[in-house]
Amino acid sequence: MAGSAQVDAHPAATPRIPQPGGSHWGEAIYFPSSPLKNIQAKSPQAAVKYCSGDDVAAAVQLAKSSAIAIVFANQPLHEDMDATSLALPGNQNALIEAVAAANPNTIVVLETGGPVSMPWIDHVKGVVEMW
Repeated sequence: MAGSAQVDAHPAATPRIPQPGGSHWGEAIYFPSSPLKNIQAKSPQAAVKYCSGDDVAAAVQLAKSSAIAIVFANQPLHEDMDATSLALPGNQNALIEAVAAANPNTIVVLETGGPVSMPWIDHVKGVVEMW
């Protein structure tokens, strides 16, 4: 996310992800923290696996073979940018729907700049918002 409260890390350590259309800044800035590493550290007895979600079929296969599926979704915004829709950008809603259909124990973690529509809400166990 971007805005006046944001303090950027060193450019070499900060992934910058191009965003289609929208922002005149043209990219979302993510800090190099890792939910995966933290989940693995807090659950050393669990076999925690990761799938980027770029391939929905691969995400569905991993979800089917997992006890719990956690999907992280985002809506990059900054202070002088209005969301063009309440929908999550890209294929994120389709990904969540597919993973939830494959695993009834799906949890969605949202990082959004405001409210978003959740057409899949009745098919997931829980939603956490990381404003």
